[in-house]
Amino acid sequence: IFSDNNPRNHYGNSSFDITQRFTVSATYNIPGIKTPGQLLQGWSINNIVTLQGGQPYNIYDLGNDISGTGEINATGANGEPWNYFGPKSAFTTTHGLTPNAANLAGGLPFFASGTTPSSSDINPRTGLPFVAADLAINNAACVAQTGGVGSLSYASLVNFGCYAMNGGVLTPPAFGTVGNSGKGIFRGSGFHNWDLSVTKAFKFGDRLSAQFRAEFFNVLNHPEFVNPEGGPAHFQNNDPSSGPGMGYGFNTPDVAATNPVFGSGGPRAVQLGLKILF
Repeated sequence: IFSDNNPRNHYGNSSFDITQRFTVSATYNIPGIKTPGQLLQGWSINNIVTLQGGQPYNIYDLGNDISGTGEINATGANGEPWNYFGPKSAFTTTHGLTPNAANLAGGLPFFASGTTPSSSDINPRTGLPFVAADLAINNAACVAQTGGVGSLSYASLVNFGCYAMNGGVLTPPAFGTVGNSGKGIFRGSGFHNWDLSVTKAFKFGDRLSAQFRAEFFNVLNHPEFVNPEGGPAHFQNNDPSSGPGMGYGFNTPDVAATNPVFGSGGPRAVQLGLKILF
C-alpha cells in the first residue's frame, strides 16, 4: 500500500530471511563384534540438528482505513502499518498449541480502546474484569507517543488501543497519516529440531545385503511454532486491529505451511524402513 508515496514501508527483510542458521549432520558407525546372527555388527546412529533464528513478520492493520485513502479495501491490499517506537527486540512473540476461549494463552500485551472500562466485560489479556489500567489512554508509554489529548494521534489511541512491552510501543497512526513500522521489523521465535535414526545392516554372502532403519523426527517431541504471520494456511496473528492475540503463534510450521512433511515442525514421528541391496 502507498508504494509511490511511502516506499520505505516496503523496504525491509524478506519474510524468508533467516539471519542465523546452524545445521549439523553426524553419523557414528558403532564398532562391531562378531556374534551369531550379526547381532552386534552393522549398527550406526545418524543425527540431524537444525537451529535457526526467527523469520521476520509484518504488522499490518487489515480492518481500519486510518489513512483515509480507501486503499485498504483494494484487491490485494496488504493493510496499513502502525507506528512503532523502541527497540525491535522488545516485542517477543508468544506461542502455544491453541489459545483458550478467552485467548489468554498468549499475544502481545494489548491496551484496549475506549475511555471507560466496562466491568461487565472480561479483559482477554488478564482474564479479569476490565479496569481503568487496561485502557490505552491510561498507559503512560502509549500516551507519551501521541500528541496528547485533543491530537489526532490521541484520538486514534482512543479508537484502536495500543500494545506495549519491554520498552516497545505500537500505536495506531493519526487519522490521515501512515504508520512508520516498516516491513518485517519483528521476528518469530525460530526453529530448533533434532532428527535421529538408527540403522542395522545385514550381509548375506557377497552379493546380498539388507538395511533396517528406525527414524525419529523431532525426537524430543519439542513443540515448534510458526511466527505470528502464519503461512499459506492463513493463520495470521499480525493484525494490530485484532486486539488480544496479536503476536501469538499457535500453529506448528507444517500446519501453517500446509506441508505435513516429517521434520518440518510437527510432533514426534517414527518411521520404519527396510532396504534390500543385491
